[in-house]
Amino acid sequence: MGARCTPRADPAAQAQIGRDVDELITFAARHPDAHFTVDGEDGQALDLLLIVRDEMGTCAPAAAARANRALPAQYRATSSQPPPRPPQPANQPESRPSWPSATH
Repeated sequence: MGARCTPRADPAAQAQIGRDVDELITFAARHPDAHFTVDGEDGQALDLLLIVRDEMGTCAPAAAARANRALPAQYRATSSQPPPRPPQPANQPESRPSWPSATH
């Protein structure tokens, strides 16, 4: 998905990204407490949605908006404020999750 996400992605790429995002939204709804490793860091379904919202906005804004709407209210972005992020645990450095590079 990340490889297809380029500025001004063509309609076919945007459609595929949209399908992938919808699949992640469904996964997050079904497994909100799932834990997994993303680029060597512990992640949860919330992290996936935050990453999708932040990273897909440049290539598939409609899909990014759907991911934003799927987030709990306290994490949704609005046009007048930057997107909120969950707090980092005190024992870990502040970091921004990156998009997983795995293919499917």
